[in-house]
Amino acid sequence: MAIGYLTNIDLNNNQVKDFKIDNVTSDPTGLAGEGQMIYRTDTNQMKYHTGSNNWVAFGTSGGTVTSVNLGSSTSTISVSGGPITTSGTIQVNLPTSGVTAGSYTSADITVNAYGIITAAADGGAGTMSSWNLTADSGGTAIISNNDTVDLSGSTYITTLRSGDNVSFSHDATSRSNTTSTGAPAAGATFTAIDSVVTNSTGHVTGVNTKTVTMPADQQGVTSVATGNGISGGTITSTGTLTVGAGDGLSQSATGLLVDYLGTDNVILAAADGVTTPITVAAGDRIIISDATDNNVKYVNISQLTAAVGGGTVTSVNVKTDGTSLNVASNSITTSGTMTMVWQGTTSQYVNGEGDLVTFLEHLQLISQVIQLYL
Repeated sequence: MAIGYLTNIDLNNNQVKDFKIDNVTSDPTGLAGEGQMIYRTDTNQMKYHTGSNNWVAFGTSGGTVTSVNLGSSTSTISVSGGPITTSGTIQVNLPTSGVTAGSYTSADITVNAYGIITAAADGGAGTMSSWNLTADSGGTAIISNNDTVDLSGSTYITTLRSGDNVSFSHDATSRSNTTSTGAPAAGATFTAIDSVVTNSTGHVTGVNTKTVTMPADQQGVTSVATGNGISGGTITSTGTLTVGAGDGLSQSATGLLVDYLGTDNVILAAADGVTTPITVAAGDRIIISDATDNNVKYVNISQLTAAVGGGTVTSVNVKTDGTSLNVASNSITTSGTMTMVWQGTTSQYVNGEGDLVTFLEHLQLISQVIQLYL
């Protein structure tokens, strides 16, 4: 809690150490007198109070300079626009030196102590009459006035002058490649390029030729026998093995092929699902030829139903009138057989309503009708 003082504190010329100016984020108002200080933490500025809620940042109060001008004690520059008492522009120019602007040949010039050219005139011709030309070898040549230096090329180097420039180009190399074949026997030798060394400019600086010796004939395999489905063996020197074709396959000059013809084609050679019926499910697969790319692919049975469409019947029922027929399987929702069994005997017949009627009852009815007419 801050302690309030009602009178001045006299430190008797002693120091105030480890203290902090009042930290605020806005200028206080309603203060009496002048000289209060604050530190604005939001702008990082120290301020002092001049009264009437006026706060001045340290270092921003007005100075004592009232006008600014620019001059030259050596008269090497010309100045205009000064003095400035509020705001304005001082114009500084370099005065003319009396030298005529232009281009000078082998110029003779005069420069003063400030680096300004005060006089210029065309000079005489150069005094050099010759210069020396040398190279990596061949000694030194003296080049005199009007001599011509020819920068000529050499092996794989061509020169070209264009204006004041001479360019050096590396010529393209015409290379003739040759090939050879060989069939070294066991124990024989042959040479081969083992490595090529080049420098940083791409020139071949070394080639290593290696002599390779073939290993001796170890006589590893001496005979090849045949196994199931293979004929033509045993081969001890040379011969031909023939791979037999089972059901669903056929032989050709290029190898075994899937057989699509005859009673032994690949489909009929498969396991029999007809004689011993199997339940065909939507996920069962068959192979087809895809018309989009002419490749053989397998698809699920459910894909065929989606492609060609299926029926909408989900249930079949049979209903009969009368008592002459009895339906054993009255409703089929997937597959099955409806069995209808006749219920009558040899002494009965079926009337027009499908009911069973015995022959005796019929005769009694006829007798009654006859008696009515008598």
